[in-house]
Amino acid sequence: MKKKWFSQPLYYLWQQYHSQTKITPKMDVATFCSLNKQNAARMSSDDSSGIMRGYEMLFEDSIGEMVHVFLNDETLKGFLERTRLADLKGIKRFLIENGKRETIAYLKTNETARFIIYCFGLHIPYENQKEGYAYQIGVNVDNGILELFCLKGEKVYGLNDSHYEALLHAADKSSEEQTRVFRLGLNLLAYMNCFPDCVTNGVPKITVDYGESVLKKTVTVLTTDKVLDPDEKSVKVPHFRRGYWKYCESDFYKEARGQLIFVRETMVKGRAITVEKADNLSSFK
Repeated sequence: MKKKWFSQPLYYLWQQYHSQTKITPKMDVATFCSLNKQNAARMSSDDSSGIMRGYEMLFEDSIGEMVHVFLNDETLKGFLERTRLADLKGIKRFLIENGKRETIAYLKTNETARFIIYCFGLHIPYENQKEGYAYQIGVNVDNGILELFCLKGEKVYGLNDSHYEALLHAADKSSEEQTRVFRLGLNLLAYMNCFPDCVTNGVPKITVDYGESVLKKTVTVLTTDKVLDPDEKSVKVPHFRRGYWKYCESDFYKEARGQLIFVRETMVKGRAITVEKADNLSSFK
């Protein structure tokens, strides 16, 4: 049986820390992150905010607070990257109502803001082990702006929802890459909440060991049949349905009010009419 290997989030930052401890053995992760955040705040680079968020995630990871998400199937990544964010406003509303509230300090401006924060590492099977995704997704409670920061290997991505909408109209490769990263992070959160039965505790059993056992919060995300084309399930590479996630605010879907549902683009007279939701909505209310 073919063994799986997975990409590792924050690989390069952890390497930086281990290299630093060879010089200063007594330096702990908290001090290392604090010093590097201060250095990043003095940078003029556009990436400085993303770099600071990276060290915040490194600290969260060091104390076991970062959730590590393993995709069991690499094709699920492509589905999440492609699925359009037709109801981005609704997804933001869902994140605000279900996330963890924190105060974020902006070292450059010496200001603070209240955010709902989601922080997680994403492990993709069969991809470069040094290029896992580390996400910090936040919604500003006061102005509703969604900010997404992502470290993928040594690359830093940082954009808000308005920036994302603007990039959709660009045709260059950089813009396309940034929008894929944006959709991957948000659609993963929507997918996990819409289909909780596909989220299991722990890492996949068939892996190349690189230390998964030290990770404290780990889940594996499986592919649900509800996003697959029923006529293509038996093929080697599954075909995914076209659709999007929608936040249910009205009483039209009584059982799903306040939840995210997946709307399949089954077109009848120009309208998407087929809806998929969790089998047991009460399990994550």
